[in-house]
Amino acid sequence: MGVGVCLSRSPSLVSVLTLSRLAIVTLAASVWLRGPTSADSMAVGQAVHSPSRVYGPCAVVRGVFMYYVLKDKARFYIYISTDSVYDVCDKSHADPTRESDAVRPASEQRRQELQAVESYGHRKLMIEEELVLQREAGGIPFVSLRLPDVIGPKDNTYRWWIYQLWIRLADHLEKPLAIPSFLVNKPMSLVYVNDVADVIVRLMDPKPEVFDQAFNLAFKETPTLLQLLGDMKLALNITDLSIITDNSVNAVHMFPSVRSGPIDITKAQESLHWSPTPLETAIVETVDFYERTMTDPYMVGPRKEIIRTMETHFTSKPLMLLQGLKKHYGLNYQVPKEEL
Repeated sequence: MGVGVCLSRSPSLVSVLTLSRLAIVTLAASVWLRGPTSADSMAVGQAVHSPSRVYGPCAVVRGVFMYYVLKDKARFYIYISTDSVYDVCDKSHADPTRESDAVRPASEQRRQELQAVESYGHRKLMIEEELVLQREAGGIPFVSLRLPDVIGPKDNTYRWWIYQLWIRLADHLEKPLAIPSFLVNKPMSLVYVNDVADVIVRLMDPKPEVFDQAFNLAFKETPTLLQLLGDMKLALNITDLSIITDNSVNAVHMFPSVRSGPIDITKAQESLHWSPTPLETAIVETVDFYERTMTDPYMVGPRKEIIRTMETHFTSKPLMLLQGLKKHYGLNYQVPKEEL
């Protein structure tokens, strides 16, 4: 079976969703005029009678356009979504967030308020809605995988790597290791990149019962940021470093990136046989990867970027940072150095 896999933001989908409504209508109309069939017309009629799926006057036209975008390109579409979609929805319970909680508020004003705060989650949920609409228009089946913050090797957000260097080089940085006070007792969901890759491979041979559904993927464990940093310290064999609480409004934190709290993975466990790596194992493997990356000759570019980040945001004394890099990793950067 042909499979279309979206490992990041699909250019075709995102390009459509970031266009103005007028441009979307124009593109959709141009495709429509090139040769719609009677079946297409019936599909539009069916979509029109699904008001719960329509958000804005162009929703049906967009769905039909997505039908043509995906038509003949694949027979099954795996979309990498995010738990940020829940930040543009109103959850009615205090338990971990379930897939069924991804329902936008009925109030247009409330929708606009949430979208203004969380534009990323809004756009990702729009793409999920587009996939539903194209399916209702006779399109291909799909699965949406809703991921929380991803940890593991080669994370180009550098969030984990920043924390790891903040811990490792703490004695050489002016900014003390700290977490915002509001996150001290707040559990969060994370997911391991290797586990996501495994489930995508399994979905290459999908079963019909998973079609057209969303699934939360995450570790079973839901640590607080304080617990996560404590485990990172242990993996680095650092026991004499304190983590302070920062009460300022500008307190730095890389995790979590959502406000809605942990997600419920029961559905994925039952339908996708989701069995994530133990968090402790993933932490040790991720720490080991970034420690090796600090001296890997093939990772010069990313290493320069992360050093520049630490220099810019964690100290005003770059010489101290360079001394730490030499002490812990044997890196001999000079001051001044153009690459820094």
